[in-house]
This record gives sequence, structure tokens and C-alpha cells, in this order.
Amino acid sequence: MLASSVYGKGSSGADGYCASWNGTVNAIETLLPKRSGLLLALDELSQANDARTISSTIMAIGNGASKGRLTKEAKERGTKTFRTAVLFISERTPAKELERLSKGGNAQLDAGHEVRLPFIRVSEFPNAQGCFHNTQGKAAAEFAGMVKTAAVEYYGAAGRKWLEYLVANRPNIAEQVKGYAKAWLEQYTGNRKLGAQQMRVANNFALVAAAGELATAAGITGWKAGAAAKDAGVMFNHYLDDRGETEVSETKKILDAVRNTLFTQQGRFQKANQASKIPHNRLGFIECEGYLNNGLDSDDWDDADADADADDDDDAPKLAGEIRYFIPNAKSLEELAQGFDAQMIAKTLAEAGVLECPPKGNRHQLVVRPNKTKRIFAGMPSTGFRCYVIRGDKLIS
Repeated sequence: MLASSVYGKGSSGADGYCASWNGTVNAIETLLPKRSGLLLALDELSQANDARTISSTIMAIGNGASKGRLTKEAKERGTKTFRTAVLFISERTPAKELERLSKGGNAQLDAGHEVRLPFIRVSEFPNAQGCFHNTQGKAAAEFAGMVKTAAVEYYGAAGRKWLEYLVANRPNIAEQVKGYAKAWLEQYTGNRKLGAQQMRVANNFALVAAAGELATAAGITGWKAGAAAKDAGVMFNHYLDDRGETEVSETKKILDAVRNTLFTQQGRFQKANQASKIPHNRLGFIECEGYLNNGLDSDDWDDADADADADDDDDAPKLAGEIRYFIPNAKSLEELAQGFDAQMIAKTLAEAGVLECPPKGNRHQLVVRPNKTKRIFAGMPSTGFRCYVIRGDKLIS
């Protein structure tokens, strides 16, 4: 509402500047080129009708182009391009909202979505009440009414002044923006080794900071010099706190999903070394204490298809605190992180140091030989079977 009032009437009605998620993908996509170079403010994300609206809209925003379509005569209609800044609010993250709207409840936003439209948890900011941090001595309800009224009665002045300034100073604007953006990037990313996805988001924050500082220098905002850059930096830091500085989106999602599944579905894991009843829909086995040498004799690793003999070590010491999950097949592994294939899950877990792998080659599965390590894995061959061995204690840390 407030953001919309910069360019137009701060409401989402027929004559308002604020748009709504409560529409089709095509409706929002049609609006994006019309707001190119300006702001498209969308209302509460929970107004979206379906998961596809959220997913497709976010991709369209980042792609900067509408879908190619045909006319009634089967001729190419032409693709519209745009560069539109989009702002929306939500009590839930887009990923949670997408999950809520999807039929199976397991829809996900991929890395492309998250980079195109990053979500910032403003509730974690200092003074997270925003303008309500200082209500000018009035009660919150009264102050909210004043702001709402002002947004629909006095609007558009700042946006018009901004456009007039850009047109009047067009020859110098590009260099000024580059200068502000470069300074911001040096301050907030210079001492960090950020991943490619994080740097893409950083570049967008730098552009926002540059625009804010330029508008301040033009006498439009009434802010102090440096305020826009500082606030953009605060938001970017919170984004990194939530997202991580180098971790790619898929890595974080896989680790979070595996961690959540392992520790919320304990009933689907049978305790190793116990001839207990096999749980319904078993995912694998859990062992809370293991041998020092990863619970497996070094000769029990199936490095190729060669069979090796190993000496039992009855006196192998044990370490408390080690938790191992034995996942017997790829299908079970994929249940730990739905939406990802077993190879990607295993690779991610191995790179994170939580998957025990053979010392040679690039395999992700070990061969466990219960008859040689004196283990009991009910229902599994005692002579040996392949499985993924996940260190739960390392996953926690």
C-alpha cells in the first residue's frame, strides 16, 4: 500500500496501483510489461489461487519476458520484454505457500525461483514494526488508519518527481548508478566469498540501494544520505543469514529435507542389532553406537565386485554419540528428500561430509556384511548388502 503510493493510488481496487495475486498467471504477466522500469506491488501472497500462479509468475519476473504466444491466425504474437521491480508481502514464505496450495503438498521452489524473487524475513529485523516503530504518539490502530487514508488521498508525487529527474539527468544517470552500486557491493560483498546465486541477488540489492541514494540526492525521499544503502544492506544480510553465503539452494534444501525426515520419522527406522518387529513402511535401520572404524571393517568395503576376506575384531571399541542411518536402496533415499533423485542426494550428502563412502572410487554406497561385523539387520542378507550410510550426528551439527 505505502510502496504503491509512490507511483499511484495506494490500494488494490480498480483504480489502485497495487495489483493482486488473486488472478491468473496471464493477468499478472500482462501487467509486468506495463510496469516496466517501475514498481509492481502485489498484495498478500496468500491471495494466490493456485501453486502454478506463484511458480509461473516468479519465473516470468526473473526472465524479463512474457511467454511466446500465437494469434488466432496461428501467427507469432511477439514476446514482450520488461524489467520490473516486484514487491509483495506474505506471512509465509513462497515455498510454504506453494506447498499449501499444491495438491500433494510437496511442491517446491527451485533455485531459479529463489534467485529471481528472494524472500526477506522482515520480522527478524531490529525495529521490525517498520513505520509502526514510531507512531507519532498515536495508538497503532489510529496511526494505521492515517497511513491508509494518506496512501489513497496523496499519491504519485514522488514517482513523478523521480521520472522527471531521470529524464532531465539522463546522460549522467547510468554512471551515477554504477558508482553507487559498486560502492554498495564493495561494502557488503567485498570481504565475502559468495556463491553465484547469492551474487545475483546482491546485484539486485545494489541496484535498489543505488536508486534510493540517487533519489535522496535529488531531494525526493527526505532521507539522510546513506540511509537507502544501509537499509538495503540490512535486508541483504538477513537474506544471507537465512540463505547462507555460499551454499547453493539445492544443497540447503536437500540437507534440510533429509535432516527433517530422519528426525521426524524415527518410527520408520528399525534398530540395528535387534531382532525386533519390522516397522511398517520401513525406510532403513538406525544404529546409535558404532565401531570406531565407521562400523565396518576396512576389508568389508566393496571397492569393486571383488570379494574380500576380513578378520573379525571382537574387541573393536565403540564410540557413544555416533548415529548411523542405513538406507538400503535409492528409492528409500529419495523419500528422505522428495523432489530430488538419489544420485543428487547422495552426492550432496557426501560433499557435506555426512555420508560414509568407500575410500576408493566415487561410489556412494557401502557394502555392509552383517556376518562379519556381528550385526543384525532383520530381513537383509547376512552375507552383505549395499546401502547408504548417513551419519545422523554429523547432520545435526
